[in-house]
Amino acid sequence: MIPHRYATLCAILCGIGNLLLWSGFDANVFISEAVLHSVNQRAPERIGAHDGYYGMAVTNVVFMFGCLVAPSLSSYLRGKWILTLSAVLFFVYFFMFQIINRYLYFTGSAILGIGFATFYVGYTGYLTEFSTKETIERNTAVSWGVSSFSYAFSAIVNLAVTLASQSQITGTTHNYREYSDTEIRYFFSALAFLSFCAIALFISLPSKGVEENIAASNVTSTSFVEQYKVMQSVLVHPGVLLLASFYFYHGLFFVFFTSIIPTTFQFTEVLSRNVYIPAIIGFAFTVGSFSMSIITVKCSSAVHNFSFEPLTVLNAVLHFVIYAITICVIPQWSTVYPNDEPSMVVQPNVFFVILLYILFGAADIANNTTRIVITSLLIPEKKQQTFGASKFYHALAACLLLFVAPALSIYVYAGILTAFLVYILPKNNFKILRADTNDIFKAVSTFAFLYACYLIRKGQRMQKEDTDSEINAKSVTRANKISDAHCSLRNHLCYPVRNWEFAVVVRIGAHDGYYGMAVTNIVFMFGNLVVPSLSNYFRGKWILTLTSALFLLYFLMFQLINRYLFFAGSALLGIAFSTFFVGYTGYLTEFSTRETIERNTSLSWGVSSFGYLSSAIINLGVIIISQSKESGTVSNYREYSNTEIRYFFAAFALLSVCAIALFASLPHKKVEGNIAAENARTTSFIEQYKMMQSVLIHPRVLILAPFYFYHGLFFSFFTSIIPTAFQFTKAIYGIVVCVIPQWSTVYPNGDPALLVQPTVFWLILLYALFGAADSANNTTRIVISSLLLPESKQQTFGASKFYHALAACLLLFVAPALSIYTYAGVMTTFLTISTILFFVAFCRIIRKEERKAEETVPNNNTKPPVHIERNAEE
Repeated sequence: MIPHRYATLCAILCGIGNLLLWSGFDANVFISEAVLHSVNQRAPERIGAHDGYYGMAVTNVVFMFGCLVAPSLSSYLRGKWILTLSAVLFFVYFFMFQIINRYLYFTGSAILGIGFATFYVGYTGYLTEFSTKETIERNTAVSWGVSSFSYAFSAIVNLAVTLASQSQITGTTHNYREYSDTEIRYFFSALAFLSFCAIALFISLPSKGVEENIAASNVTSTSFVEQYKVMQSVLVHPGVLLLASFYFYHGLFFVFFTSIIPTTFQFTEVLSRNVYIPAIIGFAFTVGSFSMSIITVKCSSAVHNFSFEPLTVLNAVLHFVIYAITICVIPQWSTVYPNDEPSMVVQPNVFFVILLYILFGAADIANNTTRIVITSLLIPEKKQQTFGASKFYHALAACLLLFVAPALSIYVYAGILTAFLVYILPKNNFKILRADTNDIFKAVSTFAFLYACYLIRKGQRMQKEDTDSEINAKSVTRANKISDAHCSLRNHLCYPVRNWEFAVVVRIGAHDGYYGMAVTNIVFMFGNLVVPSLSNYFRGKWILTLTSALFLLYFLMFQLINRYLFFAGSALLGIAFSTFFVGYTGYLTEFSTRETIERNTSLSWGVSSFGYLSSAIINLGVIIISQSKESGTVSNYREYSNTEIRYFFAAFALLSVCAIALFASLPHKKVEGNIAAENARTTSFIEQYKMMQSVLIHPRVLILAPFYFYHGLFFSFFTSIIPTAFQFTKAIYGIVVCVIPQWSTVYPNGDPALLVQPTVFWLILLYALFGAADSANNTTRIVISSLLLPESKQQTFGASKFYHALAACLLLFVAPALSIYTYAGVMTTFLTISTILFFVAFCRIIRKEERKAEETVPNNNTKPPVHIERNAEE
């Protein structure tokens, strides 16, 4: 087969496997907080109200640390086998939702974190096996473009499950969206099935590499200890450190659009009456992501290095628009609890939901394409470790954000993301290359200590207010109810989390959905430090298969919902994320060269974008099946019954099974000059871990850290926060700031939006924008991560996802305390900063390539005269 066609085939197959795998996860993150909140309302002893956030935080913690170890797998497994392992972990995660309780959930969250860590190692490893430096951008765009359809596919799955469960459950209770146990089982069974299909596909991926592929440049370690040392060295590499804020921002953005924003939709009273919001989100996201994938594929052929400066500028504009819409549309506290409060400018409606997620889809594709490309070129000989370092910072941001999510309003989220985005943009932040690492850690530690003291003190004041209110026999005001739900770090960590109606939380917390996602991002973040090592031992397709299995386990754990199971599943999901991105980038680079990586990424991600469509179908099917059995609404908000929850996650588990099968069957053949061939293969896990550490703090990775960090924020925002806001909005959704009521991110409410009332039209528009933004994010992230350190592509991808997960977990941990305006402000700030720093990294890569070219030309010109003189002498 012609190398060009072979690379395209591999990119498409890898994208399809990612589509199956991510369809389950996308459908899961859209509703996880609302699902666990529904279970908490029925049986608070099973799981906490905010365990959804905490579970994702656990996932990101495991993902973060997994990124330190996962890159070592690349020395022992091909990218396809690491992807297979990731799919298996996803499968386990989804399967655990058949029984929802706190222990299983958090176990599944940890497994998912491992799945994430292994996925990114397997994906980048497989991607570089068929990609060269010239084709990596195209291949990444193709693969990521195919994968971007995962949102549409997840929407289809979500819609199908919703419609299937409507005969049993109406879908709303107390005015907000509630999922029954039947719905939950249906959903996660379908997701587990998708993971199983992904496992099968990853196993069958072609194994042949192309000549001059990027993976061939990877240094192979002889032992795990050596690989771990390599990971450590990459983690603190000046280039990785410079891009740390870029990866960190990606993690924040990821959590923002995958967890925070969907939660606001679920908790906004005006939106929660519409049980098809998750499906609408998936379709809209697919439109945005696929559109951005097409733009990237077309422009990458016409514009040199389109995934760098041009795509980053476009992506920054998308992010700023998203944050502005979020602040204007989403009610302030819809991130934490169901409410009917008005938004700042316009009331949320379906139009703004659609618009917002179209932007999210485009931004996400751009994020991923840029991250992968620059990470691949950052440390060419340590690509897996560099990818792991990037995902480490990604997961670190995600877990930090998710752990404080129950205390953040949407305005706080928007402010944090906007501030971070602005921070990573200025060129003067390039001085981080010359900064002392100890100074950086001292600054972070000091800030964390002061903030913890502030939260503890605030919690003490709130407890005193409660005591005074009880002594004086006075009713607690609405404001105090809100504060009790999400204000205190002590309440979050030391006491059962109370929901906004003071329900006793034993089974699961009211905001455990946010916390579970924060756990996922923590595991995902640290998993990115380890999982890239898988690329040395497994091909990308097998890592993707492993990821699908982890997703399957996570979804299956929702069949029995309680706090422990939920957080365990969240951690499992974090592992699955780590393995997925390793496997995806690994497989993508196996059939991509430097010339084709952008196209392949866009194509793969474009296909994957239909995952949201499948999730919408599952959602609709579960609603139809469950509506006939019992009501799905409580007090005008969307609430999920136990039946709905089981239906949903059973469907998700089924998708994971399909993903396992598909990933296992991905082609093995590599193309000539593929990027994966450039990856430096370490001989041991310790060496790979050191390589991962060096990549994580490499100057090029550090300068892109805000870029990756912002991607994590954006992902959580449109996949979790916005959908939750829609579920908690009484009327119907809106374009984040202008349409969504302020506090629909926190609780169900009927408050008016800032500008216009939320309707289905705004919902469709919002998620169409989300889809386009997500596609742009992923294409940009993958392409730039692939080119950032060509010799350490997997580590670079891991580092990018580390920062991504870090941002996501940070956002999700504070999600219950953030209004939609805060989310928009934070995201806008981070977008500005990450865009500027991205240009700095891009300029450095271009200058490096130009210097290499200048050094090569004179040498070639001088050789012929020397040869002639020697012949004359003879």
